[in-house]
Amino acid sequence: MINLIMHGDNKKTVIVAMDIDDFLTTMEVRDLLKSGCLDPVHHTEKHFLKAEFKHNDHDYSVDNLMTPGTIEFLRFLFDHDFIRPAFFSAGIRSRNLDLGKKMVQTAIDAGGDDSWMDRYDVYSREDCFDTDRLEHMTADREITEKYQPPHFFGNYKKDLRVI
Repeated sequence: MINLIMHGDNKKTVIVAMDIDDFLTTMEVRDLLKSGCLDPVHHTEKHFLKAEFKHNDHDYSVDNLMTPGTIEFLRFLFDHDFIRPAFFSAGIRSRNLDLGKKMVQTAIDAGGDDSWMDRYDVYSREDCFDTDRLEHMTADREITEKYQPPHFFGNYKKDLRVI
């Protein structure tokens, strides 16, 4: 998912909001390693990131793989001063902050500029719309299904109004 959002009164900044999971990265690392389906161009060591974070007093370390083209796409975005990348995931903030920082650092290491570390935003579960609350807010099934269609996974939907 990519969303372009014009920001500010002068409309000079374009925020490009991107989904982290299954767009910029995948957590299917174990399956890829097991199957031996690694591409020597798109699955090099630099493409593997480990999100390290704390949640509910537990330390986590989760393997992620940047999808093919992510580094080049981020470099393209950062090369345009009027673009401000934004990473969005319904995951917890501490995980998303760490993963966002590591993705930007990977783009910097691939020939980018250190100033990029100050030119992106991260949005998380706290910035999502919780569709579980709809059942308590309205009895109108049409409204509920607009935000949580049947057979769609997850009750957190990205709320782009926060951007």
